[in-house]
Amino acid sequence: MTKESIRRDMLLKRKSLDHTELEVLTNELLERIESHPRFTKATRIGLYYPINQEPNLLRLMTRHKDKRFYFPRVVDNQISYFLVNDLNDLEKTVFQLFEPKLTLPKSNDLDLYLIPCVATTGCYRIGYGRGYYDQYLKRNKGYTIGVTMPFAKFQQGYEESHDIALDEIL
Repeated sequence: MTKESIRRDMLLKRKSLDHTELEVLTNELLERIESHPRFTKATRIGLYYPINQEPNLLRLMTRHKDKRFYFPRVVDNQISYFLVNDLNDLEKTVFQLFEPKLTLPKSNDLDLYLIPCVATTGCYRIGYGRGYYDQYLKRNKGYTIGVTMPFAKFQQGYEESHDIALDEIL
């Protein structure tokens, strides 16, 4: 197997999930995140808007009003995080993604990052192949938790020299 074949296979497997299966898996992840000591202590959290059947963690925003949530946006081929108070702060961008408006407050100094993964090998993330998160994590600190489906976790190492390990995978 290669990273490309894992990426392709896991995206197809996620796409095949029906609504109920996706909801059950997402709820399990939400429970694990909400009880995680790093989450309970964090006040500034990096989140993401789900695409391609990724676990939808947006409920964290309504359940935890005491926390501030920041979403990534690609600007000049680099990720930056922007404060999002509600989903109206997001706009559809050229990538057909919902990303924060550029007028929102920006911060790259967060306590915790919840990072979507197509798959993982050990603590390494397999994403969509552009390397945006690896570039970001090379420059910025903060505890990182990779979020993926249980069937998308692999033990074999597929990491490359430019890949940055996450602190933990859920």
